[in-house]
Amino acid sequence: MRCGLARWLSVVFGVEFKDLGNTFPIGRQKDGHSCGICVINAIEHAIFGVPLFTDKDRNVLRNRYFAEGVKYLLNNVRISFSIFTKNSDAYRGSSSLPNPRTTTLCNLWIYGSRELMK
Repeated sequence: MRCGLARWLSVVFGVEFKDLGNTFPIGRQKDGHSCGICVINAIEHAIFGVPLFTDKDRNVLRNRYFAEGVKYLLNNVRISFSIFTKNSDAYRGSSSLPNPRTTTLCNLWIYGSRELMK
């Protein structure tokens, strides 16, 4: 697999690539479900120099990355909805929803910002 990848990279980029082995620094996880957090942290470490993942910091990192993702979505995505009832009254973005027995159609639109759509 490595030889094939090196060959493909050399064809695509026009230079010879050499396999240096596992040289990308990454923290060591002790559980079976923090691998995603560990990988995000390794990339953040390589780019910004933050400390590498440790098992004792896994929950702090998980919460921080989740909060950053939510913050990004809140700043770049707009959600709008319309609910039409049998008598064609529309409740647009209302916090009080109509009776589900009379609701015939519910539309949800998610709009990304121009930066997100690029």
